[in-house]
Amino acid sequence: MSFTIEDMILTGEKKYEMKFLAGQNGWANSISWVHLLEDTTIIQNFWGKELAVTTGLGFPQKEDWMNLARKLNRYHASGLIINVGQYINEIPEELRAYCDENDLPLLTVPWEVHLSDMIKDFSIRVFLQDNTDEQIASALIAAIETPDNQEAYRKELLQYFAVDGSFQVLLLTCEGLDSMDTVERRKLSYRIQVYLEDITHNASFFYYNSDFVLVANEVPEETLYQLIEGAIKRGKRRMPELELCVGIGSRCMDISQLSVSYRRAKAAGWRSRIKSRW
Repeated sequence: MSFTIEDMILTGEKKYEMKFLAGQNGWANSISWVHLLEDTTIIQNFWGKELAVTTGLGFPQKEDWMNLARKLNRYHASGLIINVGQYINEIPEELRAYCDENDLPLLTVPWEVHLSDMIKDFSIRVFLQDNTDEQIASALIAAIETPDNQEAYRKELLQYFAVDGSFQVLLLTCEGLDSMDTVERRKLSYRIQVYLEDITHNASFFYYNSDFVLVANEVPEETLYQLIEGAIKRGKRRMPELELCVGIGSRCMDISQLSVSYRRAKAAGWRSRIKSRW
């Protein structure tokens, strides 16, 4: 499910001498794009899941750093990388504490790293993973719509999932989701994905048939329930105006049974929506 902070660390720890200082609970945050910024103006245009990179030139005081972190959190950024050694040498403890409290990954790379090369590297990886995610979503939709035609999806998914293992579908929706335009729906999708902690490559997240769909593979049911509870709590804290309705399907074995879990999640979602109206 997308290029994540964890993926970036695996790539950047040696290549860019990257260090993970705070916000470790956001290690599974997916990244939609990488932005170099030296002030906070552009942050109000973030869609969600953006990774911010800065040299610190525009943040000379501790309060400037705190304001940056608060805005990144408010606009659903996936993390912050600070290029240390020229404009900042020591990361304020208050900044570390804030990032820990809000699960906002805080990372550093030394001044000697060429930021243009690093940003280009990560941006290409994000782009390639996005294309892969679209292919995976198309194959999963085929498994939902035409489960008997396994040639349409099984081989495609074999390289990403344990296709003979367990699968479970979660559906998330909110008022007016199906009437949103593509841009608004994509923004909301990015923001919800930031709330989904501790799940990365054993799941896929996409929009289908008026719902956001999370397909989890080989994830224990208890873990899945904890995941969705955590996502709802994070959503209420950061987007209090958003009321999510959730439908959870039964756990099934083998990708050919995915449609069963989907139908049960759809039914549970309708019950959730009816109950919320009362």
